[in-house]
Amino acid sequence: MNGLFVDGEFRPSPTVHLGVAISLRQGSLLAPCLHGVEALELDDVMAQMKDLVARTRTGRLRSSEMADSTLTVTNLGEQRVDAVFGVIHPPKVALVGVGRILERPVAIDGLLGVRPLLSVTLAADHRVSDGLRGARLLRKIDQLRQHREGAVTRDHASALLTTILGEIAPEIDLACVDFDASLRDELGLDSVDFLHLIEAIYARTGVDIPEPGYWRLSSINACITHLEAAAR
Repeated sequence: MNGLFVDGEFRPSPTVHLGVAISLRQGSLLAPCLHGVEALELDDVMAQMKDLVARTRTGRLRSSEMADSTLTVTNLGEQRVDAVFGVIHPPKVALVGVGRILERPVAIDGLLGVRPLLSVTLAADHRVSDGLRGARLLRKIDQLRQHREGAVTRDHASALLTTILGEIAPEIDLACVDFDASLRDELGLDSVDFLHLIEAIYARTGVDIPEPGYWRLSSINACITHLEAAAR
C-alpha cells in the first residue's frame, strides 16, 4: 500500500515518503512529505515531523516537500477527535488516521483494568489491497506501538515475567527459583502453561513469538533476554 495508482496500475515505491496532514491556522490543510522514513529511527522521524509541522505553519516549506508522498498519515488527536475515517487523495492508495488517546476499561487475562487506548484507522484503495492486507498493516502498527511502550529494561522484563508466571503457576515460590532453571523440566510447566505464557507476553507487551521461536524461552532469564531484544 506504499505507492501510487497511475495510468490504471499500481506502482509500488521501494521507499516510504510519508505525507503528513497538517492543519494551518487559517483553517486550511497541507500534506507535506517526509522522505525515506523507512531508513530512520522513530526518534528521528518524530524530530523531523516536529520540524516539518513548524515550518509548514510558518510558510517555510521546501518545494521538494510538497511532492512524491507515497503514503499519508493524519493525526486529529490534538483536536480531541476520537477516531479518524479519512478519504484517500489520488493517486495515493492508503491513508492512516490516528485519533486521541483515551483511557478505557480493558479486560486482560480475566483481570479488569484501565489502559490508554489509541484508535488507528486505515482508508485503502481496493484496487490495490484488501481487508486482509489492511488488517495486517494495522496489527503491525499496533505491535510497533506496544513494543515502544513495552518492556525495554531488564528490571521491567523481570517484573513482568515474575507476575505472569505467578498467575500461571501460583504454587511455585518464585523467590526461591533459579532464573536459569528450565521452565518445563524444573519448574514443571506443561504445554498448556507454556501457551498461556506466550499469550500473556503478547497481551502485555505486543511481542509476538512464533512457534519456531519457542525454544528461545527455555528459562526465565531466556524470556527476559528475548523481551529486551524484541522491544528495542
